[in-house]
Amino acid sequence: EQKTGNAGAVFRPFKGMSISYDYSIKRSRDSSGSTSSFQEGYTGVTSFTYTPIKRKGISVDIKYTRNDNWGFGINSLTNSGSEIGTGQSVKLEVTEQDNTEELGSLAVNINIPITKSPFIQSLVIQGEGYLKKITDRQDDAIPDDDETTARNSLEIGGFVLKGTLLF
Repeated sequence: EQKTGNAGAVFRPFKGMSISYDYSIKRSRDSSGSTSSFQEGYTGVTSFTYTPIKRKGISVDIKYTRNDNWGFGINSLTNSGSEIGTGQSVKLEVTEQDNTEELGSLAVNINIPITKSPFIQSLVIQGEGYLKKITDRQDDAIPDDDETTARNSLEIGGFVLKGTLLF
């Protein structure tokens, strides 16, 4: 069982940019009955979106989100790691958390009209870059020689560039 209270703010310094922060207090209790009292946990979500260029034929979008979790809450970090690796969910339970999840992306779309060809309408170039970084500060407590305990920290990045001719 989990009860949540939320508060947040959004700041838009100029057109195309948005910065927001949301804060949540969670009171969680394990439904199995092993813990009869509620335990508190906290989540802070910082988001940044920016579109520096958006006009006919070209757009650039930048997005960044940071989730900070500390205290007690549902084991969403362990569960999401398991779903990525095996496609299976693990048992939901209330656990102590101290982690940060960061997601960043950059997307560039360029549409170049081709007027001198009777067959080709345009060339579309799309570039996308991604970063996902999870830092579980509880991984520091796991001894280096312990191969049986799963570590949740990871960092993944990627970039895709694609060109398409439209006929």
